[in-house]
Amino acid sequence: MLLANFNRKEHLRHRAVSLRQHGFLVLISVELQLEFNCKKSCCIAFSAGYKDCHTPLQLGAQLFRWNTTVKYLGIVFSAGISLNVDTDVISRKFYAACDSIYSRTSGLTDLTKLHLMESYCLPLLTYALGALNLTSRQCNALNVCWNSVYRRVFGFHRWESVKCFICGLGKLNFLHIHMQSVLRFFKKLYFSSNSVLKVLSKVSCNQKYCQQFLNEVDVALDQSKWHIDKCLLRHFSDVAFIYSFFFFFFRISCLLYCCVVFLSWTNKRIILVVLMQSR
Repeated sequence: MLLANFNRKEHLRHRAVSLRQHGFLVLISVELQLEFNCKKSCCIAFSAGYKDCHTPLQLGAQLFRWNTTVKYLGIVFSAGISLNVDTDVISRKFYAACDSIYSRTSGLTDLTKLHLMESYCLPLLTYALGALNLTSRQCNALNVCWNSVYRRVFGFHRWESVKCFICGLGKLNFLHIHMQSVLRFFKKLYFSSNSVLKVLSKVSCNQKYCQQFLNEVDVALDQSKWHIDKCLLRHFSDVAFIYSFFFFFFRISCLLYCCVVFLSWTNKRIILVVLMQSR
């Protein structure tokens, strides 16, 4: 896999530099008697000029094609302005695994089905989750996938929220599972015996991402794993309580509004009947 980072204004200069680098790469490969397999390699561009990359890249006598997506270590990345993760592939794999389990667990209890989903389907959503910098939109899309499991297993409608139900079971929703994965990943990096991994944890682009979760949950990386999980569960229960509180008042307000509309409609009808009788 060959990665390229282009800018529209400096496209020609980068192309000249890359050609010199590729020529040097060919000389080194010839000297070491190495050959590149163009069938197993491709090019993908990340930056503003990623759409301008159409001409195949030549390395010696071989041509490397430009791809819009590339799969690396089980994660599908898509070309764009920045390094993007294609979560649609993750969602399709997840739903396929869920359908396979649903078709074979008709006689089991609901909790057993949920345990099977957590064991075989949830890892598809959480694979390498702590190392990926997902957007809020992607996290919400994966959260919808995991909430659909609770709706289908326990018989909730699509318009019903399962946040309070998940909290009542003593479990985390996907948004807090995402927080948990990120915090565990950086905790392992931070306390690693490898000095290189420690430096990477400090200069990583996900450091602000992790710090945001630490401030939101009010924990620190030097605390125990059990304490971090407990704080995450407490934070999720607080969020679920606030959500249920506002949702309760929302339903009450909707009910009162329907009563007012009904009463106004009945009063108008009564007045109309009285007027007709008086005539």
